[in-house]
Amino acid sequence: DSIDVNLNNNAAQFQYIAPVGYSEEGKAELHAGFLYDNDENVLGDLGLLVMSDLSKSSNTSLGVGLKTVAALSGDFSLALALGGKMHSTPFANRRIGLVGLVYIAPKIVSFGGADFFVHGGISVEYAIIKHAIAYVGYRNIRFGVENRPDMLNEKRAHLGVRISF
Repeated sequence: DSIDVNLNNNAAQFQYIAPVGYSEEGKAELHAGFLYDNDENVLGDLGLLVMSDLSKSSNTSLGVGLKTVAALSGDFSLALALGGKMHSTPFANRRIGLVGLVYIAPKIVSFGGADFFVHGGISVEYAIIKHAIAYVGYRNIRFGVENRPDMLNEKRAHLGVRISF
């Protein structure tokens, strides 16, 4: 299990990640969390991600996922997003990692006044110790609703820590 906390001057995000399956072919994890910003927007998410190494000797894992995203900013809006994640430790020093992710929910799977949801991000992480990772990243999270196309528009760098136990 892991807890991930990241923040910047305008938003804070908290995530809980729990492994729900593991095999030689890969692993699955369930994640739940929320993000809130200075405009009093709250974004909650619950999802499942399945990851697998590219090969047995690879330092890169790819995954696909599905998550439900709910936004509360006056009205309640919901979206079902599909996406993926890439994690790589390309250097001889395996303490440094590169992470990229993207999730998208077009209008057809957005409900309650929601028009779309987009989440993209990149980060560079460093394993301080085996169970504690610090990272710096950039994210672009947008949640559009009727009459407010940028109800949530988080396009900023952030600092974070992920602790596993």
